[in-house]
Amino acid sequence: NAYGKSDRARGIGAGLSTAEAGVRLRYEFNRRFAPYVGVSRDRAFGKTAEFRRAESGQSGDTRVIFGIRTWF
Repeated sequence: NAYGKSDRARGIGAGLSTAEAGVRLRYEFNRRFAPYVGVSRDRAFGKTAEFRRAESGQSGDTRVIFGIRTWF
């Protein structure tokens, strides 16, 4: 994500703000039911990273994702 101007109230800095990358592994029991598990990494850059560090002490976040893909 990139923004044209900073907004301190929302914790967003101008320029390149955040990037996210992730991986998911899905197993299809059939076309209608497929559970998945994954990992996602989010990182802030520039002023946005400074705003996040001031608030929580971190500029990035890692999440584990679980879900079910259904089709009916």
